[in-house]
Amino acid sequence: MSTPCSTRLSNRPPEYQKQSTLVRSADGAVSFAPINRFALTLPPELTSEIFLHCLPDAEFICPDDPLDAPLLLCHICRQWRHVALTTPGLWASLYIDLHWFGLLDGVGNVIGDWLSRAGRMPLSLQIIDSDPDESFQPAELHTLLKTIGNLTSQWQNISITVPPAYLQDLFPVGATFPQLIRLSLDLSFDDDPPPPTLTDTFSLREIRFHKMPFILTTPLEKLTVYRSEMMNVSQGLNVLRNTANLSSCTFSLIHFKLKDPVTSLPPHAHLRTLTLSENLYDDVESLLTTELLRHLTLPALKHLTLRFEDSDDVPDADISHLILFLSRCSPELQKLTLCFLPTSEVGLLQVLECTPFIATLDLQLRTPCDHVLTRLDFDIGFLPRLESLHIVHPTHSAPSPERMFEMLLWRWYARNTNRGVTQLRSFQYDHAESEAMNFFQAQMITDPRYELLQNFGMDLSIKKIEWSGETWYISQ
Repeated sequence: MSTPCSTRLSNRPPEYQKQSTLVRSADGAVSFAPINRFALTLPPELTSEIFLHCLPDAEFICPDDPLDAPLLLCHICRQWRHVALTTPGLWASLYIDLHWFGLLDGVGNVIGDWLSRAGRMPLSLQIIDSDPDESFQPAELHTLLKTIGNLTSQWQNISITVPPAYLQDLFPVGATFPQLIRLSLDLSFDDDPPPPTLTDTFSLREIRFHKMPFILTTPLEKLTVYRSEMMNVSQGLNVLRNTANLSSCTFSLIHFKLKDPVTSLPPHAHLRTLTLSENLYDDVESLLTTELLRHLTLPALKHLTLRFEDSDDVPDADISHLILFLSRCSPELQKLTLCFLPTSEVGLLQVLECTPFIATLDLQLRTPCDHVLTRLDFDIGFLPRLESLHIVHPTHSAPSPERMFEMLLWRWYARNTNRGVTQLRSFQYDHAESEAMNFFQAQMITDPRYELLQNFGMDLSIKKIEWSGETWYISQ
């Protein structure tokens, strides 16, 4: 089928350019022989398309490596250099570190030239300050940031981690953002400047904020991803109330006094991933996380992550609202991640009993997990669809290797019992260093059953970690 592109290509001369080179024949004679340099004779528009597929996989292109495209393409030959420099899509993505301005001369000119070659292409930019403690603010830097701020109509995927002093340069008054799809912003508002207005963001789908620094003048119904820290329960509920199409949400909750009355929401039909975190204090009467969850019904929820920053002496909290929430959402929930949930092992079992359909369970615990392992052994009604289990534990008392192998073998062969239990295909157990745990690890990995399960195909790992109570070892 003929297309405008193929028509243009067909109009080019069919002959290929040729270049002569010396060759030696069988009788030893040296002569010139033509060879075809097909790469140099392709139509420029086709070469340009090929060049776009040479770009690194990184979301934002760092210009510091001349061996990566697009810079590499400018050093092959004059023809390729011309094609590369006149292909706007090669220059529409850029990683910028403000710290470069204190180390190198002419950085602003290089970045300015890069962006100018992008023409009117939608821009993907990451702007960070890797050394924010330095106080210098060269005029060249402000000039560049103002140039970037004047391109807001081309912004598409933007990630900014800079001091607030540069906010006015990047977000000038009257700026519009018609092509902006993703915005990530991390600013430390120690002096708490007034928030600028973010207008004409009709394409915006993803927001990630350290703290909500903007007055949004456009409806939020089109947002699909929202991530923000330093929010109270009321603010979080207001976000969910106004984002009916949200599919992924992350809140870091803090103990601000509620300014608005908290009311429950109707079922949120599209939210599939929810991540909540909070810092626990000894005198906290209730969990912010469960206070938010008590007002939610999420019938489409697939992945729930709850993370708590705690200390060793935080008392057990009331998790009854969490259990009720899980009972409302359990049919669709497939992955559950719990880090330092402030409850006893009995409370943990109550939570897990409300999630019978999960396939992936990640636990970072302070409480013992012996009863969890026991329930997984022979109890066909406890997490019958579990395929992957990851436990991170600081305990100095080791579980029984024999009990562990009984659980692993039973869960591996469970699919052969015709009882509706899914095969456990992945098990990871990370532990803090102690004499008992080190001995447990040695017993496990030297047992023939350990290698047997690995040979069968189970992803099996038992390893020691450098424990820190302030670290979340389990990724989302």
